[in-house]
Amino acid sequence: MTYPCAIAPLDQSTTGLGWLPGNYTRLACGLTGCGWQENSLQFLADPGTPVVAPMPVRVVGLSPFKVRPSVEVSSSWSSTVSALGTNSDVTIRGIVPAAGLVVGSNLDKGGLLGRVAARERGVRWSLDFLPILDFFRELGLEPVGAAYPPPPSGLLRTAQFGGKLLARSAGPAGAGCVPAGALHGLSKAMAFYGLGSAAPAGFVDPQQSVYGRYGPSSQTDTSVPAPHENVSPAQAGAAAGGGLFVAAAAVGLVWWLAKG
Repeated sequence: MTYPCAIAPLDQSTTGLGWLPGNYTRLACGLTGCGWQENSLQFLADPGTPVVAPMPVRVVGLSPFKVRPSVEVSSSWSSTVSALGTNSDVTIRGIVPAAGLVVGSNLDKGGLLGRVAARERGVRWSLDFLPILDFFRELGLEPVGAAYPPPPSGLLRTAQFGGKLLARSAGPAGAGCVPAGALHGLSKAMAFYGLGSAAPAGFVDPQQSVYGRYGPSSQTDTSVPAPHENVSPAQAGAAAGGGLFVAAAAVGLVWWLAKG
């Protein structure tokens, strides 16, 4: 049975998504080929923003930080994972784990996993061999408001970018999971993603209090970063200094394309 009442790992009333899983195509193929598939999902947020467990999890690694769902996600998901000979371990990058967490620590839904690390734009969640977005969809969560941005320099095609990870009203994380009186309009940041002041029809507003007990969540930088990179152009420029920024950015893009 699908685990009920999962939530997004970051507060979607004040933060949003970056790059979604998808395919990328280079303008020039070269030795690295014409394109690649990226399976991770990026959550954009300011450093210090809390990251919580979307469902009960067990910590199985610290460097990189990895968690394993402590319950069955769904029978169909379990069958897919078994057929691939892998597991549902989730790798989270760009995070500083919460104090006291060790391998073997167990957290309930909403437990503090950590915070967005200093100088990061947010965190990236990924699975081995599987698009992480499929995992969230099994939990009843869906990206809403994502769009295709103009391709960054050197790319012909990218995945979608932006939006919010919201619970489907009729799904396992839907309206029946929200405490009475907890529904509220979303922040003005929603207007940036074209979603208006509240979750659209068929979706449930985030439960802001789940995240607020760990401190504020925010996303002040809404620029589009290079695919699945967390450092903003402004941060990279300040670190590189003056004329070195263009060269550093070019080297970073070449490294990323080669890595794909």
